[in-house]
Amino acid sequence: VRELRLDAESPRFDRRFLDGFLATLTDRDLILFDGAEQLGWFAWNSFERRSRAAGGLLVTLHQPGRLPTLLGTRTSPELLAGLVDQILGADAADVRELVRRLHERHDGNLREALRELYDCYARK
Repeated sequence: VRELRLDAESPRFDRRFLDGFLATLTDRDLILFDGAEQLGWFAWNSFERRSRAAGGLLVTLHQPGRLPTLLGTRTSPELLAGLVDQILGADAADVRELVRRLHERHDGNLREALRELYDCYARK
């Protein structure tokens, strides 16, 4: 298993890193690529073509479309509340309404909701 990750803070690969990564792929490798939506269509097509030496390619995307969808997931206010319960324990009861609003404000993006909750606590 070979892992790759892109996100809004690191939206592209260093060219030398990616060239080296792709050059060493064999049919025994499975690529797990988190954040493939960061690649534009040209970069995605190039990556997909150059990664064909691997035995498999599994990607995470925020929207369907680049490869067939194996599993679609959704977040919910309850999921976010459960995560906050695990993080804050008994103190989570104090922020239940805020957690619901954060889930709505960030359109279900748990990472962004948790970041804002962290910022709220950091200001206290």
